[in-house]
Amino acid sequence: MTTDPNGPAWQPTGLLEKALVQATTWHAKQYRKGGAEPYIGHLLGVASLVIEHGGDEKQACAALLHDSIEDCGVSTEELENLFGPDIAAMVVACTDTEPDLPAPQDAETKAKNWGDRKADYHAKIQAKATLGATSPERRAILVGVCDKINNCEKSVNDSRGQDPDDVWKVFNAGGTCQEWNYRALLAAYREAAPITDGMPGLARALDRLERAINELFPAGRVPICTVQHSHGTDTGGNR
Repeated sequence: MTTDPNGPAWQPTGLLEKALVQATTWHAKQYRKGGAEPYIGHLLGVASLVIEHGGDEKQACAALLHDSIEDCGVSTEELENLFGPDIAAMVVACTDTEPDLPAPQDAETKAKNWGDRKADYHAKIQAKATLGATSPERRAILVGVCDKINNCEKSVNDSRGQDPDDVWKVFNAGGTCQEWNYRALLAAYREAAPITDGMPGLARALDRLERAINELFPAGRVPICTVQHSHGTDTGGNR
């Protein structure tokens, strides 16, 4: 630890503590795929990555809350009432399902809709390229990238010492489709957030995500997806 006479870039306030308590409450009974790790570990990991790559307190709060709509059925109105419109908008921007619908969806529905949901989300990210760099939706890109870093690096760790096919058995899509999704996400993020935005931390985060993707999906070793679902665009792999 070092001490800067000018202090840290920002100091946590009660808002970050409130987001942590609320996220812990909302996700209390959830755990990560492939094990019994409490889901709050993922949310803390994403928030840590956001801070590491230059995010501010509101972005860190959005990181802690980014799955609250999709996995807990929290409404945008409730998020706005608790944390204000900026954080709520960032959480919505990080959600690949329509907000304010009953959630969580059952596994069969999510598997069937997986490809179309992901394709729609890629387009949603690309559309952010037209927004101002200070808009909450544009600032949510750092949160989304850090979410994908945490997920991808976790899968890299899980894949070591086991058959590549086994990694994806607990997911809604197999290896070829997962690779399509990750690489399409990376391309969409790079299109929506050029490094000229003045956030060097975001550029570093995108490079880190690309390294994790290349490690997770080495050439010639990606198992074919056998899950039955449709893709919204011509993506290759299963449809």
